[in-house]
Amino acid sequence: MKEIDLSIGAPTEPVSDAVLSELTKASWQVGYPLAAGSERFNSAVVTWAKELLELEITQQQVMPVAGAKEFVGTLPWLLGLDETSTIAIPELSYPTYFDGASATSSQVLRYRSPAELVTATNIDLLWINSPNNPTGKILNEAELTALLQVAKEKQAVVVSDETYLETAIENQAVSALQLGFKLNHSKVIGLYSLSKRNSLAAFRVGYAIGDEKLISELISARRKLGLLPNSPATEVASELLKDFSYPKKIRDQFNERRAALLPSLLELGFTNYSPGGMFLWLSNGEPGQAVVERFEKLKIKVAPGSWYGPTGENFVRISLTLDQETTIEVTKRLKDF
Repeated sequence: MKEIDLSIGAPTEPVSDAVLSELTKASWQVGYPLAAGSERFNSAVVTWAKELLELEITQQQVMPVAGAKEFVGTLPWLLGLDETSTIAIPELSYPTYFDGASATSSQVLRYRSPAELVTATNIDLLWINSPNNPTGKILNEAELTALLQVAKEKQAVVVSDETYLETAIENQAVSALQLGFKLNHSKVIGLYSLSKRNSLAAFRVGYAIGDEKLISELISARRKLGLLPNSPATEVASELLKDFSYPKKIRDQFNERRAALLPSLLELGFTNYSPGGMFLWLSNGEPGQAVVERFEKLKIKVAPGSWYGPTGENFVRISLTLDQETTIEVTKRLKDF
């Protein structure tokens, strides 16, 4: 029996002919890529931000990155944070937020609500993630505004990881970057990726948007360290960012796969606590690791909730990035759970 890996949120969609065509056009490029991004790519992001976020930005407020994870893991280091610094991350969150903080020996403050941040002595970097990985939770405008106001008072850099913004399932997700601009908070950055938006995880292309001064400083530091984007990938992305129908297609596929898989899990006694993401965040009351082992007996790999924070101990995360055939196979195996 072949193992089915549902522990990683890696898209499984085949590369389209349109992507292959754009990649062929871009493959002639030689030389080092620009840390600040090409005129074509940055212009595409400017247009994307205006269309989706209703933001008027300049090309100087855009920075390409080699995938969102690279940016997340290196940012504390690039900001010069150390053991005297404090990085606030959601109570349950993408592990690389914690890993990046650990690399600089920074203090980590896990938060559930803005109120828990008010009493902090200092916060140097605040991570926001909505829709959230792993829970799928979507923060409303009031919750995001409260977080941004606390960060502004404490002069913290804010990064809103919005990589799942366009594929949110049940609700229209609000952009913290958009709200940050309205609040005139100059230290807010929005982070985006084509890994989920366009099923191009292998291409390692994403982008950050923020205040021109902060973005300029990060570009300068990244250039010196050789943290450069992939030129052909960003050229392909320049074309893909014009298409707002593809993320909707991906979102619809997540909905279909959830509708096909979730009933079988609910019948087994699981509760789904994920309202809006590309994952199922499940608990049946048992320790998460014990549940992982039960899935392993069926040759199905799922992620233990403890990967995302201590309070995830009794949960597991299942990715919805599986095709129809695999979905059917999973439901068959679940009969022997």
